[in-house]
Amino acid sequence: MTGSFLVNVVIVTAVTVVTLTIIGVVFFGVKLDGGKIESLVGALGLGTICFMARGVAFLLVVRSGEADVPIVNVACFLLAFVSGVFFDAPLTALEQVAHGDAPSRSHRVMCPS
Repeated sequence: MTGSFLVNVVIVTAVTVVTLTIIGVVFFGVKLDGGKIESLVGALGLGTICFMARGVAFLLVVRSGEADVPIVNVACFLLAFVSGVFFDAPLTALEQVAHGDAPSRSHRVMCPS
């Protein structure tokens, strides 16, 4: 069952990414940079693997059909909250790097030795 679940996740992710990319290009004027396609595929692959692991963990924890909805809702709510859906999140270091403005080294936290 786990193998078919993982294959299903990969197929659904690929279809979703292609569909949203086409919608973005056609209706919203998104420009795709050909030099960053490898980074996009790598990030999507890593994200897919992480969320597949989360899905498998939910499959192992949830033992009944009645218990799955509350557990998955809590996990999705936390993910939505952290991603900034409910508030305007400030520009983070990751977003700065994505926009080409790498944070300076002076902001690094140095661990005492």
